[in-house]
Amino acid sequence: AIPSLEIDQPDVRRASHASSVGPIDETQIFYLMSRGLSREEARKSIVLGFLEPVVARIPLGDAQDRLRQLLEDKWPAAQPVAA
Repeated sequence: AIPSLEIDQPDVRRASHASSVGPIDETQIFYLMSRGLSREEARKSIVLGFLEPVVARIPLGDAQDRLRQLLEDKWPAAQPVAA
C-alpha cells in the first residue's frame, strides 16, 4: 500500500495536519433514536458511518469487507466505561 496525503493548501510549505476527538452529537443520536434505533445502535451507526469513507478508500474489496467485519466485531469491547 502506498500512503497518501491530500493537501488543500496551495503553498505546501504552509500545510499542516491535525486531529480532534469529541463527543457524538446528541442531536444525531436523538434523530436516529426517533427512527427506531436504540441509543447504542445510534452511536454505533454514527461511528461506523464516520469511518466508512476511510474504509471505502481501501483498494481491495475483500480487505474492506474484513475491516468492516472487524469493526463490527470489536464494537462492544471498545465502549468506554460509564462514569
